[in-house]
Amino acid sequence: MIFCLMMLAETEVISFEPNSSNRDHEMSGQWWERFDKLVREMELPGFIGNALYLKSELRLKQGRYEEAQQLISEVLQLSKKPGLAYLHEKAFLLQEVRVPREKS
Repeated sequence: MIFCLMMLAETEVISFEPNSSNRDHEMSGQWWERFDKLVREMELPGFIGNALYLKSELRLKQGRYEEAQQLISEVLQLSKKPGLAYLHEKAFLLQEVRVPREKS
């Protein structure tokens, strides 16, 4: 059930179309909100990492780059825990590919 909820949340984030009225929304919709709430209540670190990852993707779509970077950092920190190394590559790739760099 949790995996299916995660897939619904992922689909919701992928299909999210940012505009001026939803740029500041905290959630992409009901599925992501339910997924995030459930995994936090059940204290499931791997799924919490996936929820943070999805939230960082949403923030990138919304153009909220500082928040996205902070969330990616949280995922990278979480990926140091045993069994959660898979989160590192996901977050690292998102960071490298999608987060705009400041010009030096």
